[in-house]
Amino acid sequence: MEDIKNLFKKTIITTIICFLLGLVFQNKYLFFGIGGGCAISVIALYLISVDSKAITYSKDVKVAKRIAYIGYAKRYFLHLLFFVALFYFFNDFRLFLCGFIGTLNVKLTIYCMNILKKIKSFFNS
Repeated sequence: MEDIKNLFKKTIITTIICFLLGLVFQNKYLFFGIGGGCAISVIALYLISVDSKAITYSKDVKVAKRIAYIGYAKRYFLHLLFFVALFYFFNDFRLFLCGFIGTLNVKLTIYCMNILKKIKSFFNS
């Protein structure tokens, strides 16, 4: 549970940094693309945690599967809405790619946390 809280904290900090850098440099690719993608990935992580809690407390397997499928559909529909909005309002493929990179925020944070844990354990041994 402590790792999940740490993951939320780090991904939110990364999202805030991307938004602030986009504001400081007045770069739409940083602000709307990467910052918006980071925000979408944090919302999706929250939806995953809510769904996993609901699945854990459900007693029926069919209900748990339904919660999992609906949660999966909600998360990817949220991603689809974000990408469609980026492409519709800006009509810029580079911004679309920046948004895609931003949605990888949680995955990259998990990867970096694991690498740092292995490096710390290597030097502490």
